[in-house]
Amino acid sequence: MASITHSIQAAALELIEAGFHILDLGLQNPDFHTSVDARHLLRSEHTPDIDTEDTSSSHHDLKCDVSELLRREKNLYYDVDQISLSWSVRQVVLTTMMSTLDFGNEVIITAPSWPAYSDIVECCDALAVRIETQVANGFKLTPHALRIAITQQTRWLILNQSSNPVGISYSAKELKRLAEVLAQNPHVKILFDITGSDSAESLSTFAEVEPSLLERTLYMGGLIGSSSTSLTPIGYAAGARELIDDLNCVNSHFPLLVQSYGATGTADLSEPKSIGCHQQEHQKLRDESLALLRSIPFVDQIETTGFGHVLMSCQPVMGLKSLSGVTIVDDVTFALELLKEQHLLVTPGSMFGLFGYFLVSLSAPVNNIDDGRNRISCFCSRLS
Repeated sequence: MASITHSIQAAALELIEAGFHILDLGLQNPDFHTSVDARHLLRSEHTPDIDTEDTSSSHHDLKCDVSELLRREKNLYYDVDQISLSWSVRQVVLTTMMSTLDFGNEVIITAPSWPAYSDIVECCDALAVRIETQVANGFKLTPHALRIAITQQTRWLILNQSSNPVGISYSAKELKRLAEVLAQNPHVKILFDITGSDSAESLSTFAEVEPSLLERTLYMGGLIGSSSTSLTPIGYAAGARELIDDLNCVNSHFPLLVQSYGATGTADLSEPKSIGCHQQEHQKLRDESLALLRSIPFVDQIETTGFGHVLMSCQPVMGLKSLSGVTIVDDVTFALELLKEQHLLVTPGSMFGLFGYFLVSLSAPVNNIDDGRNRISCFCSRLS
């Protein structure tokens, strides 16, 4: 995965150094202006004096915000001592794996997935067991595939809702079928990544479909943090007290990183209107952008519910040659040739196990999306 990122970045840097302007439609976060309330909180009660205040007490209000957010948005009820905070969602995965895995343990990860999942598992001397999902199933994990993948060494299943980086989500019925398999394997815990799910409709959780899994499920997500101009994720985890105690123990070894929340602040999560305004704004931009991208010939758009990006298939142009004579053999070749000819940066799906696909950011301005659409159309029309 790292080599893919390096090759794309190196090619982009070479073009920039040569004086070309690159239109970046790679993976990006939504860039909303921080609300006045968020800025007020940034400068007030959520900004501790890290030289004098106790870290855990200074984060009590943040944990209360998480507890309220989970109750309101997910119908999940966790006390403050069942919540752990981290400087990012990625650190939640890291501290979870560090505190629970032994040499030779296994963690089931559905593909496509974020590359960090596998990297973190392997750093903990465990085995990342990837289950390749299919477009015919909507890139969703099936009960049969899960049942086959579980062994006596399996310790975790990592699952997304909504399922980034693809952007699909599991229905209550689909989660129920997976829960039936997990109920038969009490040694397997579930790391349920709900990052970004507050951007979509109300989504189901394992607690809703199978309450017996509550003690074995760790929910993780991101607070809406604030900077001067944009939203920044701050990681949280919610689960059984024993597991949260283990996570807090690992986090205690990174005091400067943990204290960084106080300097980052958080939006007013107790006010649904603040989040709702961002959802409506991004939904409008998403709809406009998708309408533009659907008109691109030669490539297929895959319908998903994700807010951050759209998934597109470059399989229809596989085997064709670019103007420079390079054969499009995979999504990485497609992205590199698109970058070289049209100076447009997109994300190869192979980075996430999505071979034959590429992702286009929906967080860019609509006029940039329209420009990107024209560049993709022009590139594909010149393939032979």
